[in-house]
Amino acid sequence: MRERLPVGLFALIGKQGAGKTSGATAMMCNDWKYHHLERYNEDKEFYKELNKNGFDLNLPKNKTIYFSPEKIVLSQKPYVETWYIDPTKFKLPNLKEEVQYVPRGSVVFLPEFDNIINCRTWASMSPYLVALAKYARHWELTIIIDFQVWMQLDISWRRLMMYTLFMYDSFWYDRFWWLNKLFHIPLKRYWNYVWCDNQLNLFVKDLADMVVDDNLIKKLKKKVSKDKKYVFKGNIFDRFESKSGQRYFLRGIKKYEYIPHKSSKMTPEGVEEYCKEHPLVRDEK
Repeated sequence: MRERLPVGLFALIGKQGAGKTSGATAMMCNDWKYHHLERYNEDKEFYKELNKNGFDLNLPKNKTIYFSPEKIVLSQKPYVETWYIDPTKFKLPNLKEEVQYVPRGSVVFLPEFDNIINCRTWASMSPYLVALAKYARHWELTIIIDFQVWMQLDISWRRLMMYTLFMYDSFWYDRFWWLNKLFHIPLKRYWNYVWCDNQLNLFVKDLADMVVDDNLIKKLKKKVSKDKKYVFKGNIFDRFESKSGQRYFLRGIKKYEYIPHKSSKMTPEGVEEYCKEHPLVRDEK
């Protein structure tokens, strides 16, 4: 939990409810707790030199360079939130499209990346979005995305992905839970996941097609993936809105309609009425 998030693009994948978004939020909060000043001071020196060359770029007063489309409370005391980012404008800066700029060394979290893909097909997607994944390391960016279906992500992004975390479980646990309950100390939240080094995995596949020592390939294969555990102290669900999508179900609503079922008799008329209400073929009208 004290380890600084790596530079590059990595994804959290798993079934619904496995803890992808909460896990990414925990990583953001832990990284802010232990490394936000480190990130800020690195940027401060970088932009100090950059501004000598004619730029006039500023850094946030709260020394926080963390971004997400929906609010994440990085710290409760002092109270610190992520900055808002529009996923449709987050791409490699260019002169053709509207872009939202982020400082060097920023941490950007894009939850429910499936929605971004479904709303904008890969064929019409900006080439600068793919270029962003390619050059993220040049700007010291940490980009975290989460989604459910690995193959739904375009192959150009999958090949540029640094790491993939397959989350399969999350739970509350503390050995001394009774002391926590007595003194009102929050339990710890754990996430179980399989960590994969994507680029190393592709490299091993290429080696397998060459005349290479099998022992070397076996040695590298052991480094491709590991079973890991991540922990967050406190209630991570106080830091973000885990069910923000409930707003979609209220869009445009005026009132609910409660329609009783119709009982159909086993008569020619009743059969016809039933078939109309439960058609096997869509009515073109």
